[in-house]
Amino acid sequence: MASAVVWGAGQVLNGQPLKGAAFALAWAGTVATELVTGSYPPGAGGFSPRADGGFFVHGLWGLVTLGTQPRTMGLAGLTPGDHSIVLMVNGIIALFVLLILLALGVWSVRDAWVVGQRRVRGESVETSREWLRGLWRESYAYLVLLPSMLVVLFVSVLPIVFGILIAFTSYDRNHLPPAELVEWVGLQNFGRVVAVATWARTFGGVLVWTVVWALLATLTTYLFGFFQAVVLASRRVRYQVATATRRSPCGWSTRPTAMRSRPPSRRPTPGPASTTRWSPRSRPSTA
Repeated sequence: MASAVVWGAGQVLNGQPLKGAAFALAWAGTVATELVTGSYPPGAGGFSPRADGGFFVHGLWGLVTLGTQPRTMGLAGLTPGDHSIVLMVNGIIALFVLLILLALGVWSVRDAWVVGQRRVRGESVETSREWLRGLWRESYAYLVLLPSMLVVLFVSVLPIVFGILIAFTSYDRNHLPPAELVEWVGLQNFGRVVAVATWARTFGGVLVWTVVWALLATLTTYLFGFFQAVVLASRRVRYQVATATRRSPCGWSTRPTAMRSRPPSRRPTPGPASTTRWSPRSRPSTA
């Protein structure tokens, strides 16, 4: 249970200090990020997520409330206040980061419990170096793909989630931040769309076409791509298409070429060793 309080504490107790230090570093970074970006300890008026919260607390508060203090127009411009759209985006980012850290914390607790059970049964426990070697060997593909997956999460998935969530708010021409705040309205927008016949037909047509396009685009892309890969990898195909990469003066270029499939090579049968070596210079004369 030590890892549930401080990540890596269970690994240290199990005799794996380097593994425990890795988990503890992630835990310390999480706590430090919240403390540095927030106002701790709070002032005399008590703790306020809006005024004192850090990256995670203020982000989740903004995602739930979408702001509480609207901005008004004064002589010097808009007064300080909350921007609902910015709060929503920051809240989604904070939520994504927290989910990643939560998965890391669950991994830390589970790993400490599994290793602890091995020690109770008297089994040998791998060292931190052995664990790192095994992690690199068995999870190499995931480690290499991790940066790309993070980029996809924050560049592709985040806008999709934002677009879905904005449909459940009062965002319209009468509620445009930063002058106006936006609030959660649930399914009220969809009820208004269905209540008007013209809007309902338009919404239904767009929804059906979106679903049909998504299904057809996904199925045709994967099915035809998989079929082509199976055909090209089959030994029954006499001529297989490959991609040859050549360097041109202006950079790298590729062009498809046809290559004949070769049968699997057979190892020659062992025979008496020959002491004669062939070389281009020792080519027999044809005279």
